Amino acid sequence: LVASGLTENEFIALKARLATEAAHQSDLGDEGEHAPTKQVERLPWPESTSASMTSKWTFSFMAGLLALGARPEKTLSPDDLFECPTEESSAALAAIFQARYREDSNKKGERGDDSNDPEGFWRMVRALWAVVRSLMIEAGWCNLMACSLQTYQPLLLRELVLAVSEPDPEVATQRGLRGAAWVAAACVLQSLSQQRQLHLAMRAGQ
Repeated sequence: LVASGLTENEFIALKARLATEAAHQSDLGDEGEHAPTKQVERLPWPESTSASMTSKWTFSFMAGLLALGARPEKTLSPDDLFECPTEESSAALAAIFQARYREDSNKKGERGDDSNDPEGFWRMVRALWAVVRSLMIEAGWCNLMACSLQTYQPLLLRELVLAVSEPDPEVATQRGLRGAAWVAAACVLQSLSQQRQLHLAMRAGQ
């Protein structure tokens, strides 16, 4: 105590601090290094399990997660998110890519001709298409629907103009309401299909 230059109170405080740190290190050794990592069970991806077509197109399956994040005392963490679909995991997609690339490579090896496929570019393109094909085909149909509805809307507006031009007020009202309903339906469907297409393209990595 004299050699250390510490007073009795300082020595007692130092001894208590060292004991606390030793106990903390012991806890880390028992629980942090040797204890198994706690596995968090996340909710399955709704689009692969229980989500209906309406839920997929309106994204209503996200309502529970958004309500959870809206709580004042809650901050969303990765453990609160949905589980990645098995078919879209890195391991599954890598297996599809490698299988298709290897298949094309074997075919080219049998032909013995690599003049039309410099550095395997088209083999890579076909392998990538095999990975994202299912998502991109659905996204393409959604994009086609959105573009068709967008093209059709001017014709619906023409119907409204013609309805206003009707001399009979009752006929004009009925025709105008019918045209307005079609315009509203077309706008809603275009918006839903466009957002669905963007969602699928993002999942495909575009």
